[in-house]
Amino acid sequence: MPDIITDEVTGEDIYLGDLMVGIDSLPPRQRQAFLLICVNGYTETAARDELLPNSKSSTPVQQYADSGLVRMVEAYDLKQAGHWPPPEQPKPIKRKTKRRSTVMAALHPLLRKHLEDAKKDIMAQIDALKTAAAQVDLMLTGAEGGKNPTQPAPMPKPEGKPDLDAMARELAATG
Repeated sequence: MPDIITDEVTGEDIYLGDLMVGIDSLPPRQRQAFLLICVNGYTETAARDELLPNSKSSTPVQQYADSGLVRMVEAYDLKQAGHWPPPEQPKPIKRKTKRRSTVMAALHPLLRKHLEDAKKDIMAQIDALKTAAAQVDLMLTGAEGGKNPTQPAPMPKPEGKPDLDAMARELAATG
């Protein structure tokens, strides 16, 4: 890369040293791709072989270099406007959180009592559901009221339709 770059849009001459003002602000991959392609003149394929040796595509390396160049130009513009380096942003304070075990070694007595009461309520509900299920089974099998559980209850005849068996017996009896 030459020491002086001419911006094709504005015609402005940019000195490489001035452009390099933002190099330390780039993420590592962008910095590596920018240096290999833009500064050292590597081809995309050669830069890919250096940065991503197991990759078949040079697209990520080109994207790293392009993004790095955009950020470098932004840093250059900020420097020209007198706003470089940008003010330090305070790093967020990481609060240490105490990890709690999901199993408590010793339960507080009040908590233990509440848990035992809840368990009793759940067991009572389960017993009530089992009783209801047994009653439904009895209704389905017809076993209540002394009926034979292996023989299903007779189906009622639809109203308004003649009983053909009864009519046949009457005809046979009169006949």
